[in-house]
Amino acid sequence: MDEVVLSIAFEHNSGLVGPRLGLSLSELLEDYPRIEQQATYEMPLELPPGSTLNQGVGIRFELLHGNKVPQPRYWLISEDETHLIQVQPNYLALNWRRRSDEQDYPGYVALLKEFERVYSTLSDKLASHDGEGLAPVRAEITYIDVLRPSELWRDFSDTHHVISLRFADETEYETLNFTYTKAMYSPSHEFIGRVHVGAEPALEINSRKPVLKMAITARSAQFNTSSRESVTEFFSLAHTTIIDTFTAMTTAEARKSWGLE
Repeated sequence: MDEVVLSIAFEHNSGLVGPRLGLSLSELLEDYPRIEQQATYEMPLELPPGSTLNQGVGIRFELLHGNKVPQPRYWLISEDETHLIQVQPNYLALNWRRRSDEQDYPGYVALLKEFERVYSTLSDKLASHDGEGLAPVRAEITYIDVLRPSELWRDFSDTHHVISLRFADETEYETLNFTYTKAMYSPSHEFIGRVHVGAEPALEINSRKPVLKMAITARSAQFNTSSRESVTEFFSLAHTTIIDTFTAMTTAEARKSWGLE
């Protein structure tokens, strides 16, 4: 695993603005001392199957007036750069990033625990000032793997040894690049979100060696109830769905070579 992101979205009036944002973040700066400013991120809205065409496609324009100005997204980065908090008025995320081959993935349980600590710190601090904590409306988890050549594959024409796809000339291609989505449903068959899957060939910046970048995102629909429990329940199902999806999209020989079987 090379990167994992756990994130939640709020309404724009979450309270994470101006001086209140600084006060809310103060307790986290000891563990995340480095700060960077990034462009705003908007978590997409997942609609039930058959509804996506109603969103429309095109360039979005928004007229700003009065005191309505774009709010930046801040990155708070740990000393070793492996952990990263992203925060803006309507978004909070925790990233884990592999910065060297020697670093081990800490695991989903450890990341979830740290995310809950960050979430609780911000929400409780806001509640102490305004009487209201954070009210999440959507959530998502993203897993990113960068696969490097091994005894299983040498170049992009060997992708079928890693990715489990069937098509007519599956051994005659030069490169393979694909994306797909699938709906997520609760045990009661209610639409609760969507999984986005992608695999693409790339070259390492320094060595120029081939790599395969695989990304899986499980993103919720709008929550019926804005609560921590809604986030926890979705994260649990999303994590299981991502593991199942990863297993389905990779070959048995690849999983065996990675020690997963």
